[in-house]
Amino acid sequence: MSNIDFSQFENLSPFELKDKLIEVAKTTPDRMLMDAGRGNPNFLATLPRHAFLRLGDFAMQEAERNYAYLDAGFGGIPDGKGIVERFDTFIGKAGDSEGVRFLEKALSYAKDRLGIDKQEFLNELVLAFLGCNYPVPPRMLVNIEKVVKQYIAEEMYGPMPTTTNFDLFATEGGTASMTYTFQTMFHNGLLKKGDKVALTTPIFTPYLEIPELSEYELEIVEIRLDEKHGSFLNLRLKS
Repeated sequence: MSNIDFSQFENLSPFELKDKLIEVAKTTPDRMLMDAGRGNPNFLATLPRHAFLRLGDFAMQEAERNYAYLDAGFGGIPDGKGIVERFDTFIGKAGDSEGVRFLEKALSYAKDRLGIDKQEFLNELVLAFLGCNYPVPPRMLVNIEKVVKQYIAEEMYGPMPTTTNFDLFATEGGTASMTYTFQTMFHNGLLKKGDKVALTTPIFTPYLEIPELSEYELEIVEIRLDEKHGSFLNLRLKS
């Protein structure tokens, strides 16, 4: 691959570039192709899925503790009382499986590193799996947000301490989050039609297309980056 002239790919969209890269990768025989493009990879992480299944087994047991006197097929909403002790019994019977060990480590991390009450967190996971309530608050589950916030802080800031607090709002994907962001800014008067916005490229294609929609009518300044220079390559006004 070192002899390939990559300049021929400079004007391709991310989706087109992804297809070209797959073509190049397939030219090398007897080598596994790991395709992580466009959010639909040809591989997956099995460990969290094992944990999800074991969590489901435990969650169903918790639900079936209620209304046990009724015919099979009914359960109730767990209240969390005594859930930690029952979980300890559950993992003792479940054996030394990867999924169970993952759940144990997750609960330990939440308690020891983030100070999250084990009973509250475990019951939140159980209720989330059962899907028996609308999420409260609707923005994001309380303890799940603490875990995700810690992950994002470590990825974005590394060893640097975060000096400001921030809230998270879970969406169904990056494109949805961008759409909601633009809609929120317009509804709150932070943006209006005809305003000028800067877009840093290259970037995921939908992020470029959203501000160009007719409902926004924004004037776009494209800031193109070049990794060879380690800085901005040029500014281009896009009408």
